[in-house]
Amino acid sequence: MRQKISLDKEREIGARLRGYRNYRGLSQSDLGNHLGVTFQQIQKYEKGVNRISGNRILEIAKLLQIPVATLLGDEGTDDRLSAISPETLGLIRRLEAMPELSRRSSIMAIDRIIDAIESANPERDLA
Repeated sequence: MRQKISLDKEREIGARLRGYRNYRGLSQSDLGNHLGVTFQQIQKYEKGVNRISGNRILEIAKLLQIPVATLLGDEGTDDRLSAISPETLGLIRRLEAMPELSRRSSIMAIDRIIDAIESANPERDLA
């Protein structure tokens, strides 16, 4: 039982790593280069196959500009980012880089587009 809990925790940390890496716009190769490891090692971290050492977690958190507790998933941290697709994170990054007025008008335009798509699709999932 102990091994399963440990493996689950490694997978959770890996999912958060992937989410925040994508949010920062880094590829697995980019992150690997910063850390001095291969992209394959980053893949293993993100899948939870390999455990991330404490020192490496510190390096990753600093590079991704997040608290270590966020990467580890300590209570009280928000874990929703790990579930967001890379495409959505890319859109968020682009919106955040815009000046405030442009961002507001862009968000309103995107909102109108989504409304139009939803109303044109009568079989949309309401769940």
